[in-house]
Amino acid sequence: MINNLVLVGRMAKDAEVKQTQSGVAYANFSIAVERSYAAEGRERETDFIDCRAWRNTAEFVGKWFKKGSWIGIEGELQTNTYEGQDGVKRKAVYCQVRQVSFVGAAQRNTENTQPEQAAPVAGFTKLNDDDIPF
Repeated sequence: MINNLVLVGRMAKDAEVKQTQSGVAYANFSIAVERSYAAEGRERETDFIDCRAWRNTAEFVGKWFKKGSWIGIEGELQTNTYEGQDGVKRKAVYCQVRQVSFVGAAQRNTENTQPEQAAPVAGFTKLNDDDIPF
């Protein structure tokens, strides 16, 4: 069976990096991924995908990626069923992250150079920071 997810998007907010009782680091975060199509006359919709990373990957995400950063992830889709405080059964669907990658060029700002522009990603429209809904 195959369960493989590859996503490229922007961090919807800073990752929440925590530790289990036994000291294992984990990070919960969400990325905004634009759909590859749009109905005629409408703009593309954006999906917000919940993600969870463990150990070094969690610490890496927490250190290097902030709200609005481009991020590439590879992982698998997982579901958990739980009972809420109100007694209603619920289902959580998220990407269990195996690997994280930087997307685009690094932003550098020195005295003699202008910041580099991130390389465009195929299938995505270039957005200004003012256009990002988060």
